[in-house]
Amino acid sequence: MKKIAMILSCALIIVLPALAAPRQSQYLNPALSVSLITEKSIYRLGEPIKMILVATNASDRTFKAVFSSAKRYDFAAYDSDGNLVWRWSAGQMFAQAITPLELEPGEEVIFNADWQQQDSEGAPVLDGDYTLKGAILYQAGVNSATRKIAVVE
Repeated sequence: MKKIAMILSCALIIVLPALAAPRQSQYLNPALSVSLITEKSIYRLGEPIKMILVATNASDRTFKAVFSSAKRYDFAAYDSDGNLVWRWSAGQMFAQAITPLELEPGEEVIFNADWQQQDSEGAPVLDGDYTLKGAILYQAGVNSATRKIAVVE
């Protein structure tokens, strides 16, 4: 009986982290060109940062993607150590609905969000260097872009 309990414990130690790991791959589809745009690269402390995520069909064929929910994109801010400071989608609820996206060659779709320079708990961030990330989140994977900015006093 002790052997069975030990085997089950070992199996859980191995299996549980795998179950908790994100299932979304970091697949990059070269047909979809993604860029993240901000108005500037240096912001005053507390100044809202407008982010624009542009996804363009860079191929000569129709680009087709399927989204498993109304959450088609996301934005995030990371500090200079790579720690997540803020995520646009945190605390939001999204409808669970399969939605397709088709982009003709050269066609683009634009998503935007404003970061108010607050962390996930709503506290003001400190001055320093940050990496902003915008991502298109379709069923086949993720296409993303980053942009480095500085926040100064």
